[in-house]
Amino acid sequence: MTHRFNRYSVVSLAAMLFLATGSLLAAVDDVSGDVAFVEALPSVMPTASVNADFIFAFREKRDVGLPASLLVDAVPGDVVDPTHPLAIPTVVLNQGTCVSSYYVIYEPGIAGSTTGTIRFTERVLGVELTAQQLDATNFLGDPATVYPLSPDCANFSNGDCAPEVAEVDRVIVGEHEVGFEFHATQPGDRIRIITAGDLTGC
Repeated sequence: MTHRFNRYSVVSLAAMLFLATGSLLAAVDDVSGDVAFVEALPSVMPTASVNADFIFAFREKRDVGLPASLLVDAVPGDVVDPTHPLAIPTVVLNQGTCVSSYYVIYEPGIAGSTTGTIRFTERVLGVELTAQQLDATNFLGDPATVYPLSPDCANFSNGDCAPEVAEVDRVIVGEHEVGFEFHATQPGDRIRIITAGDLTGC
């Protein structure tokens, strides 16, 4: 098993930001492209984690049972991009499904583009790509992280914090990996990846 990380200065990003190691990587097999897998950020509100060079990804809640059924925007086998527009979500994860969650954010501050892939040892169950579903799944977020809701993002040039998958972005969902190509300005692009949790921990 390999772990590929981009080299960057922790000090120049923020004193509280650390490259994730050890148990945090237990379910992440590999990252590539411009992905930096990090400790949970204190805030992913607009302008709070601006960095033009990296896509930040971090683990949120792990091995939790869903308190209610949940729609997901994309599932393994889906490609979402301008030629494969996002459909109305129809796949439902049932109440009680054991899941883990990961947050991915690219906020360059100025117009920027980047690509990356995250490969998991766990099976990918779905990816949330829309502002509505990002809002609806914030209960899976890390308790120490401040997350935006749609109104927090409305006054920026993109209009929301979700990827513009209907226009320029691309997300490819596999059984054990998610690849993405983001083109963003402010307030950036965010997705949430939901994987199968460990039933012994739920």
